[in-house]
Amino acid sequence: MYCCKLYYFLHLLFEDSLMSKKESLREKKLRKGLGEDSESGGSEAEGSEDSKPMKQINEDGEEYWPLTKSKRLSVGKFKGSININLREYFEKDDKWLPTKKGITLNMDSWNLLKKIIKDVDEAISKKQKEK
Repeated sequence: MYCCKLYYFLHLLFEDSLMSKKESLREKKLRKGLGEDSESGGSEAEGSEDSKPMKQINEDGEEYWPLTKSKRLSVGKFKGSININLREYFEKDDKWLPTKKGITLNMDSWNLLKKIIKDVDEAISKKQKEK
């Protein structure tokens, strides 16, 4: 149903309720990247079902995908284990730093999440029809 089911699920999970009015130039560029859709070649508004976040690289060399201005999904390594982080960030001294708000998934949890995306999509569709 959705072009990128995992992104849609994660977007719903971490939907930004409060957006800071203060944006650095770096964040404005990052937000422009959220609308890029590599398959269609065009850009879409942030938050649309077909939008795909562009991969970024943080200061530590880790890959991440911005979900909103202050939330991102990143792939990192800690004590030899690969982790997927869904986390909120805040800006301090022109740097974006992680908060405690978020979740870290190990590879087993990540693979399980990927397996249930279709079921979650179906549950979301049912809830949307109830309205």
